[in-house]
This record gives sequence, structure tokens and C-alpha cells, in this order.
Amino acid sequence: MSHARQAFKDQVAQKRTEKARHYERDLRVMKQAVVPMTAVVRSPEWTYFLELVQGEIERLEAEATALTQAYAVEPSFDPIRMAEAKALIMRVTVQRDTLQTVLALPKEIFEQGEKAELALATYDTE
Repeated sequence: MSHARQAFKDQVAQKRTEKARHYERDLRVMKQAVVPMTAVVRSPEWTYFLELVQGEIERLEAEATALTQAYAVEPSFDPIRMAEAKALIMRVTVQRDTLQTVLALPKEIFEQGEKAELALATYDTE
């Protein structure tokens, strides 16, 4: 085997080892994030926050529906008004989607923590 080929294999092995170390560190961080998140979601402040976010989501959904219906009833062929209406509907929709993502974060953290725990168990046995 040539010297260049062996050097390449050594470099690839070193990169794999570095990736594995980073991967393990990331898994441990995800696993540890579950503990503080558990405390957060059990607090009355979190419940209040969820109520506020859910109320805002409902308001945004109603606003998006009203805007869409208003635009359908009175369509404008003016390109500027069309663009403004579409931009407004898009803004409201994006805000709603963002808040829905916020609501899904704790569940996502718990699921990723469980996956990390399983991966670490597999990783530690190798």
C-alpha cells in the first residue's frame, strides 16, 4: 500500500473519530435538556404561556380566514392591492405557524431526548 493511500486512510479514520466524539456530546446535551424541560412544562407559568399562545393562534387563524374570505368576495385586479393582500395573509399564516412550532417544542425536546438516550445506550455498548 502506498504511503499516500495509508495517509488518506488515517485521515479518514481521524475524522470519523472526531465526528463520533461530537455526535456523542450532542446526544448527551439532548438527553440533559429533558430534565429542565420537565420542570418548565409542569410550572403554572408554562400553562399560562400556553394559554396565551393558543389564544393568539386562534386569533391569527380567524384573521387569516377573514382575510382570505374578504379577498375572495372582493377580488382586486390591481396588482398592488393583490400583492398587499397576499403579503398580509402570508404574514398572518407565518405567525400562526411559528406559534404552533413554539407549542410543539417541549414534545420535540422530549422525543429527541428519548432518541438520544437510546442512541447513547447503543453507543456506550459499542
